[in-house]
Amino acid sequence: MSASTPPGTREQGRLGAYVSRNRSSLTRSAQQILATTGPSAPIKQFADRAGMSVGSIYQHFGSKEGMIEAAVVDALVAWDHWVEAEIADVDDEAERLVTPMRLLTRLASTHPEFAAMFASCSNVITRIFMTVQPARPSSLVRSLAEAGRIPDEDLELGIQTVLLSVAMLALVCISSDHVDDSEADRSIALIIGMLGFTPEEAARLTALPLRLPDAPQTPPSP
Repeated sequence: MSASTPPGTREQGRLGAYVSRNRSSLTRSAQQILATTGPSAPIKQFADRAGMSVGSIYQHFGSKEGMIEAAVVDALVAWDHWVEAEIADVDDEAERLVTPMRLLTRLASTHPEFAAMFASCSNVITRIFMTVQPARPSSLVRSLAEAGRIPDEDLELGIQTVLLSVAMLALVCISSDHVDDSEADRSIALIIGMLGFTPEEAARLTALPLRLPDAPQTPPSP
């Protein structure tokens, strides 16, 4: 005889799923408004788009600013999952490190809604990249250093400086028509030089064929 789930546990599970759905609906709706209107949109507009009350925003995020940051973080996570799938068959660790940087500068082509949102929330993007060190690039940089492909010096500072520099470059690419893909790649070659890649290796890594989707990626509606 199989043990049944206690009623209280089932109820907690349903409540947790309900809360999670509401939060996801609010962040997804916020992403759409940030991409079109920007963070200056009144808080009621965010709530109305999700079909919820303003109180729900405070309940889930504490403030409008908290919701905006959560929406940006969720978009970054979704983009990172997409990137992980794109580089799944790449074996070279240096290419796994540099390819996402190149893809981020092409965000307007691959994920136009996220690009518009990031452009309108550049201060949030800057703060995130200044305070958060993503696990994958950090791990790859340390592995490359252990393999002797880059110097094992000031890695923490190098990682943070490079990631912030790439984020700022991506924002420039999103906001300006004056930086094309080849210029972005040359800029990335200069940036990864700060990690100790030789100019020749940096140029090689940023000239590798880049696989892009046939059509822009569109997040699901809330």
